[in-house]
Amino acid sequence: MTAPASSKTNLLICLALLFATFALYARVAHFDFLVFDDNVYITEVPQLRDGLSPAGLRWALTSAEAGYWYPVTRTSQLLDVQLFGYDAGMHHLVNVLWHALASLCVFAFLQRATGAPFRSAFVAFVFGLHPLHVESVSWITERKDVLSAFFFFLTLWAYVRYTERPSTSRYVVTLLAFLLGLASKTMVVTLPFVLVLLDVWPLKRWSRDKLNEKLPFLALAAVIAVVTFFAQQNVGAVVSVDAAPLALRFENALITYALYLWMTIWPAGLAAFYPYVQHAPVWQPLLAAIALAAISILIVRQSRRRPYWLVGWAWYVITLLPVIGLIQVGEQGHADRYMYIPMVGLLIMLAWTAPAKPVYATAGVIACIAAAAVAWAQIGYWQNSETVFRRALEVTTGNYLAHYSLGVVYGASPDRTAEAISEYQQALQIRPQHVDALINLGALLAKSGRLPEAISRYQEVLRIQPDNVMAHNNLGAALARTPGHLPEAIAQYEAAQRARPGDPAVITNLTAAQKELGDTYARAGQWQQAIGAYQSAIRLKPDFAEAHNNLGFALISSGLTPNAIEEFRAATRDQPDYADAHANLGLALLKQPGHESEALDHLGTALRLKPNPELEKRVARLKSGTGR
Repeated sequence: MTAPASSKTNLLICLALLFATFALYARVAHFDFLVFDDNVYITEVPQLRDGLSPAGLRWALTSAEAGYWYPVTRTSQLLDVQLFGYDAGMHHLVNVLWHALASLCVFAFLQRATGAPFRSAFVAFVFGLHPLHVESVSWITERKDVLSAFFFFLTLWAYVRYTERPSTSRYVVTLLAFLLGLASKTMVVTLPFVLVLLDVWPLKRWSRDKLNEKLPFLALAAVIAVVTFFAQQNVGAVVSVDAAPLALRFENALITYALYLWMTIWPAGLAAFYPYVQHAPVWQPLLAAIALAAISILIVRQSRRRPYWLVGWAWYVITLLPVIGLIQVGEQGHADRYMYIPMVGLLIMLAWTAPAKPVYATAGVIACIAAAAVAWAQIGYWQNSETVFRRALEVTTGNYLAHYSLGVVYGASPDRTAEAISEYQQALQIRPQHVDALINLGALLAKSGRLPEAISRYQEVLRIQPDNVMAHNNLGAALARTPGHLPEAIAQYEAAQRARPGDPAVITNLTAAQKELGDTYARAGQWQQAIGAYQSAIRLKPDFAEAHNNLGFALISSGLTPNAIEEFRAATRDQPDYADAHANLGLALLKQPGHESEALDHLGTALRLKPNPELEKRVARLKSGTGR
């Protein structure tokens, strides 16, 4: 029994779509993780290291780092680590797989809803091959894009299936697919409105009573949207109205809506980050508003004759709303990845406008090939962090984040310190209050021995963020290396400890500085001050053997031999192979009548651990009874 011609056609389209997508993106198997978010969300996340462990799954379900809750995305990352470890190429290929599946769902949904396989194929192929989607696929961090899109279009396919023969089971499947999309990325909150649009066209089942079907979808979307907004606000991801006034946001939204239209048609000069434009020329938002209004008026007037225009345009406008900048999250002016789902609305308008003639089919094929050719070039820029941000600097201006990220890349190579310093300095010329750039630049300056410059950078950070733990900590380290500034260093370490109580790194640095201060006082013969500094170090770290030993020496020098013996004993308990502590304990015990045997034991231990000719002679004299 042979399959129907339409089924064969659909199968061939699906196979061709899979082949084209994987052929285009295959080389990402050799690409790296980026210093731009891949480290923050993947490589440096301790909960991912054990893969699909019970603890990892609990974390995936409850984690809300950076104000996001996406347990499905987190679970997929746990699975990646379980299967591939930290092989960046395999993580990239999993992104490609989900993108290919999302493209198949685009085709399956449209073909089922319209019965037009070739128009649906055009939309799916452009979706799969368009250069604007390279960021979502080639950036491992954007797993949430490809996953959420897969569930978005799967939900639409399930909804069309439900409308063909409504039943509770089909409705629940549709709602579940939507929930999985929300748990992949919050941007799919607009899907209930897309369902309404589909009722208008192509399903032609629009009526007021059909809105009741959408209420559970709207309720889920509303809950997730509110929770995400407050979560992002709590972590400081939402930009305040003072930093970005509402008027500026509306201007940027108008410009961006028009810009995305142009980028869909002419995707040139794409970058990983576009800086937010604070002062756009007046003509830009005005011209954008006129163009958008004209398009909207034309579409409304043609809505009866061409309902797919109305649906496609509304799809584009509505699905972009969460990321158009009216609620500004992050510092980007716009982003390629934000067009991942909205572009489909524009493609629907184009596909169903073209007459079913060979010349238009040929034009569609040429458009797909052109999109793939541009995407191929764009994919190459995502090979590693340096290629990504070098490209960003080539096609944008004022891109402080690109300079900063290159600073991070170069700073990781000892032989590229000068380049890293230059990149950080350029970032700060554009954004003088970029805290991370100031801290990283300070660290490189300190590493290069330019301590006064490093100190100045850390002090600048503390003027911006008085409780910045890293700035206090690094400033303390720089001051500790500056002669005569050890007390000031300790003050900075103490400030870091107050800002982040219990932080092991901060405590370690403060303890070391207190011990070093004690050594400084001891070298100057200021024994009481030395004793106080050593005791402060020991309060922070009771098992600090070297501090106990040096405190013992200071106590002996102050005539407090019994107290010194207790400190030397503590040092040998904490570090049994500490030769100097054993020697000091032995010598101190010799001053106490009746402790000669114990003294000899410790002196012998010291000699076994660390041969010392002078001490060896003294021990020999003691054993022969010729002197202490």
